[in-house]
Amino acid sequence: MSTTTTSSNGVPMTTYTTFQATLTIHPDHVGFVIGSKGATVRRVGMLHKVDVRLKTKTGPQNHEISTTWPYIQIRGQMEKVESAYFDMQQIANVANQRIPRIPTQGTLTPHTNHIQQHTHNSTPPPPPPPLNFTVGGNDSDDGGDCEIQSPIYTPSSPKYTPTQ
Repeated sequence: MSTTTTSSNGVPMTTYTTFQATLTIHPDHVGFVIGSKGATVRRVGMLHKVDVRLKTKTGPQNHEISTTWPYIQIRGQMEKVESAYFDMQQIANVANQRIPRIPTQGTLTPHTNHIQQHTHNSTPPPPPPPLNFTVGGNDSDDGGDCEIQSPIYTPSSPKYTPTQ
């Protein structure tokens, strides 16, 4: 629904309602999701006739985002934002399949409540447990020494004979 009004300087203007959805992206997936020089984001925006942008910081206009991870912001008509959101979410899922960073139980499913903040994971995975081993000592369980050595490598090159 839109209304038409005139500014104090006589410029006719129309107001209309815009919807916005956000999709948090793992930092390691950003390049894959936005594509070369932003091609993927532009393609999704043009296909669905929405404004799609990568945001990397929180600020006064986007205080609802409480993550330090970058996110995709999608604005436009409700149905178009929803379909663009699902496309971007699918691209983020493919990125996670190719560069696993977020533990999943299968594929990520779309949310039906698309007007609120959306994330395909809001927290990074926990760090791996520390490794416990001793190198080069005599205190191992089997009583033997453990010594790590690199293999001996001697590069071979063809004979070089300068020509005149």
